[in-house]
Amino acid sequence: MPGHQCAQRAENLCEAGEYYAMVGEYELAERAFREALDIDEAEPGRPQAGYAAFLFDRGRADEAFAQITAARRLRPEDLDVFNAIGEALEAHGHLQQAARWFVAGLAQGLEQLADLSLDDLRTDPELGMLANGRFRVRQALDLPLDHIDELVLAYRR
Repeated sequence: MPGHQCAQRAENLCEAGEYYAMVGEYELAERAFREALDIDEAEPGRPQAGYAAFLFDRGRADEAFAQITAARRLRPEDLDVFNAIGEALEAHGHLQQAARWFVAGLAQGLEQLADLSLDDLRTDPELGMLANGRFRVRQALDLPLDHIDELVLAYRR
C-alpha cells in the first residue's frame, strides 16, 4: 500500500501546484511540482506533464521541453498524461508536437489506430479527449480530414 499512498501524494502535489499557479503563488507551485517529481511511485509522466504546463505558462519553454522529454522516457501508460502534454503544447503553439502526443495517447489506448470507432469516442472519455485534441491541432495546422477527424465530426453531431 505504500506505493499507492506515494502515488496519491504525487497526484495531490501536482493538483496543489496547479492551484497555487492559478492564484499566482508561483514559488509554492514550483515547490509542489518539484516535490512530486521526487516521488518514485508517481504515475509515470504525470508530475512532468503538470510541471511542463506550468513552465510553459511561466515562459520557460526549454525547461518545459526537458520535462516532456523526461515524461516520454518514463513510458507513460495513463492517457491523461498524453492529453495533458498535448494540451500544454497546443496552448503554447507547438501544434505538431501536440499532434504527436495526442496520436501517441490514442495508440496507447488502442490496439490499432485504425480500430478507433465512434463507439470508442462515446464510451471512453480519455480517447474522446485525445481525438478531439488531435482534431483541433490538425485543424489549426490546416491538414486535410482523415478517418479519425471524420469520427470526431460525427461524434460532435
